[in-house]
Amino acid sequence: MIHLNKVNTITGLYGSRKTYKTIAVSIDDAIGFKTKVESAKTDLPISKLI
Repeated sequence: MIHLNKVNTITGLYGSRKTYKTIAVSIDDAIGFKTKVESAKTDLPISKLI
């Protein structure tokens, strides 16, 4: 589960709209995902990590 700071809106079929603040994610390759996240964190400037 990923909890977002602000409410977002998704537009579905036929123009229906729904707001959300939480996203559920299913990861098939947990080790590969963790590696990519760690690599992305090291590429960010230090001010973005605080």
